[in-house]
Amino acid sequence: GICKLTIDFEPKALKTADEDLGVARAINEIVREAVSNAVRHGYATEVKATLTEADGVLTLRAVNDGKPVTKKSRASLGTEMMNELTLDWVLQNQSKRVVLEAKLAKATSSSF
Repeated sequence: GICKLTIDFEPKALKTADEDLGVARAINEIVREAVSNAVRHGYATEVKATLTEADGVLTLRAVNDGKPVTKKSRASLGTEMMNELTLDWVLQNQSKRVVLEAKLAKATSSSF
């Protein structure tokens, strides 16, 4: 399916990503996974990704208009990837939207 993707990265967070290849790659993989899952599992037509930075931690949020998450999914390659790339992450329903929120540290190492 086709999905409208809107990206809104605050300048401070974007500068961190520009300076840290590991963080940039992690952001790319997480956004790709979020969009893919939103379309494939939730039939989303819109995803908005935002990136902010505070106290040395980047917060990546991907909000979509797809079907609500209704059950805990089993561990998958995507779950493993999120566990490896993030400090913490959560996928939940909020106000008729599905929200993925991932916390990343500066200087994230990446094996890509």
